[in-house]
Amino acid sequence: MEIKKSYYAVIPASVRYDNQIIPHAKLLYGEITALCNEKGYCWATNDYFSQLYSVSKRTISTWIKALCNAGYISSKFVPTPGNPQIKIRCLKIEGDLQNLMMKTSIPPSQKFNQPNEENFYTPMKKTSIPP
Repeated sequence: MEIKKSYYAVIPASVRYDNQIIPHAKLLYGEITALCNEKGYCWATNDYFSQLYSVSKRTISTWIKALCNAGYISSKFVPTPGNPQIKIRCLKIEGDLQNLMMKTSIPPSQKFNQPNEENFYTPMKKTSIPP
């Protein structure tokens, strides 16, 4: 029986609630975290991601650039051992997850409109009805 690797994806609140990042890029971030579990970095190509999500390689490039610009990941090209002509891209998760969780685009709670108390449903008290 073949044992298949199973990695989980992590998308911290700072990434999930960042309004500057489109939803599909957030999902890609989770995929990158899953692939980083084995070696500490992700070596998947844009072609791999484009087939996985059924989008163009250019779209994947745009998502990765958005995640890099936001500081959630870094991208670095490194030469392959034995052949410096061929370079592979390594994606790494940046920052401490605890610090990332503190960086969100959610507005402070005082900016939210609080509902008026009369808008709340209050169930009626049960009263006994005389026979």
